[in-house]
Amino acid sequence: MKKLYNVTLYPALMIALTALLLCSACKKDYLDDGGIHDAKTPLTTFDYLQQHKYHMFDTLTTIILHYNLKDEVNNAKTFFAPSDFSINRYMKFQNARVKMKDEQASFTMDSLYARLTVDSIKQYLFANQIRTSDFTDFVVHPTANLGSTTSGIQRLQSTDGAHNQWSGQPVYLLYYVKIRGRQDVPGETVTPDNPLDIAVVCQTTGIETSSGGILHVLANTHTFVTF
Repeated sequence: MKKLYNVTLYPALMIALTALLLCSACKKDYLDDGGIHDAKTPLTTFDYLQQHKYHMFDTLTTIILHYNLKDEVNNAKTFFAPSDFSINRYMKFQNARVKMKDEQASFTMDSLYARLTVDSIKQYLFANQIRTSDFTDFVVHPTANLGSTTSGIQRLQSTDGAHNQWSGQPVYLLYYVKIRGRQDVPGETVTPDNPLDIAVVCQTTGIETSSGGILHVLANTHTFVTF
């Protein structure tokens, strides 16, 4: 039986992910490996994740089904999706934690289900469409997600020459921000320099699914549900 959270990084994927961090599209608000792509997919948000050719979301879709969130994922206007690499990081962290108390213990998928609540997943879902082009530079815009957490979105222009050498236009990065410093007044702009907030960059942005959602994929260095 396949371990759902044990993800193999294929050589081709490694090349693609490297290229992904070095370039961005100058059209269609879509950042991905290899340049400009069609941002639209004929698949629903869930089906896109489930049918990903590199199987980067196999564990994520299994978790979504466990919590009966398939319809909510498809109905959400924006999904900041963690990859299986992020879930694998979480599993390794929790496994090390339980082994500190008992060397014979292990943290399994059943352990994950017992530990997490449905809001742990819903914090990545948003009721409104969020596009990189919707925001101005260096500002975090509070927006309500479908969970019980306080989150924001940040758009920053990249100053990394490695990004800009592949594009004649400014390259903008989109961040999912967990607001931890304070609870925000509705409509109030949050400055992005609060040291308590945690921002996670997206490695792919702006995929438009047939269910009406915008899909952004968080960087593989993000640890699932850990902010």
